[in-house]
Amino acid sequence: MSKEKKQEEKEVKLVADEADIDILRNFGKGPYSDKIKNIEEEVKNFAKDINKLCGIRESDTGLALPSNWVTEVI
Repeated sequence: MSKEKKQEEKEVKLVADEADIDILRNFGKGPYSDKIKNIEEEVKNFAKDINKLCGIRESDTGLALPSNWVTEVI
């Protein structure tokens, strides 16, 4: 490349104003995506609160609580 082309490439800079940035932020969003995101967050918070009040913790092993274990059946 010649020196002139390199200088031209350096001089050319993309300048985005706030309106362009807002368009890019909202480009992939649907009309209800913000509302859906807020409702999903509320549901997660309610589930955490319910589990906290019940004293139940989810287990990755799938085992029941130790109080529910049957040791021996006669």
